[in-house]
Amino acid sequence: MAIIVLLIALGYGALRSAGAIWLKSGAEGNSNEIGLGEGAESEVSLEALSNIDHGDSLAEVMEGIRQEDFEVTAVFTADGEKLFEYTSYSGDNVQLSAEHVQLMRKYDGIIRLHNHPLECHASFSRSDLESLVGCHAGYGIIVSRNTTYVVTPNRKWPSVDEIDTFMREHTDMMEVVWPPDYDEEIPVTTKELMELVAEEYNLRYYEWSKSKVSSEEVARAILGG
Repeated sequence: MAIIVLLIALGYGALRSAGAIWLKSGAEGNSNEIGLGEGAESEVSLEALSNIDHGDSLAEVMEGIRQEDFEVTAVFTADGEKLFEYTSYSGDNVQLSAEHVQLMRKYDGIIRLHNHPLECHASFSRSDLESLVGCHAGYGIIVSRNTTYVVTPNRKWPSVDEIDTFMREHTDMMEVVWPPDYDEEIPVTTKELMELVAEEYNLRYYEWSKSKVSSEEVARAILGG
């Protein structure tokens, strides 16, 4: 969510595993990072890269994964074609294969979507942002039960190092939560911190209540039409 190590979306510690990609939720202690071994040598079908289906359109998948208790990641082309939707049925991570990354490399401006099942107000984590930078995404989208978060560059993304340094220097702007069934506290990114990141690096950042801006409206704004 790629060179030897490519950062893609949806953590606080580096999770690297040869030939596998780890994407974890946007809670800063549970975010996502890629550890990539050798690239896949052969093509695989889109069907083989998906193991769950909440619909074909961006709006359908956004709305469908909001209510899941496990994390799901979905990737769309810039014009809204779904490339894959995948889950590891975990509450805070998705493990993708090198084939997933190989497919994402073929497209410019992809839309990367994942959900945050945790019952907290968690925006894009450090690794979420680093992952969007790593795959040169057009848009990053997170949906939680009641909120939609969107980030996109005005011109270009900052570097991974810039994001890493900036977020680590502003940990005091994190909010600490302790979700049920977790063994430790998790720092999550606040709206104030994301607005500061957006201002620093010329990004557009949006945070909407689901009751005020629907998934359909968000999808139309991104895709047009």
